Amino acid sequence: MCDLENVHLGNTMFDIGFFVGHIYVHGIDRDHPTNDFINSFLDGYGSNAITFDINDPLLKRIALGTCLYRLDNKIVPYQIDIPAETRKRHIDNIVIILDNATISWDDIVSSLRYE
Repeated sequence: MCDLENVHLGNTMFDIGFFVGHIYVHGIDRDHPTNDFINSFLDGYGSNAITFDINDPLLKRIALGTCLYRLDNKIVPYQIDIPAETRKRHIDNIVIILDNATISWDDIVSSLRYE
C-alpha cells in the first residue's frame, strides 16, 4: 500500500495515526475490509523495524482525531460522500469514545463500521 498524500516523513506516531484515520474514514458505511487494510498497514510498519506500540493511547486518539477532522469538515481537504445523518452518527460516536479514559481498537472499529 502506498499513499504519498497521507504518509509523511515526520513523527512516526502521528503519521501512522493520521493514515489509519483516513483508512477508517474512507471505509465508513462501505462494505469493504477496512480492518484488514489497517492490520496489513500496521503489520507492514512493524516488519520494517519501526518501533511503535499499536496500543498506544496517543495513536488511537490521533486516528480518531483524524476521523473527526475529516467528518466535521465536509470539503476539507476534499469531499467524502457520506449522508448527513451517517456523518453525524459517526461524529457523535467518535466524541463519546474520545471522552473515555481508555480506548480500544474494538471501540474505534465499532463506532465506524459499515451498517
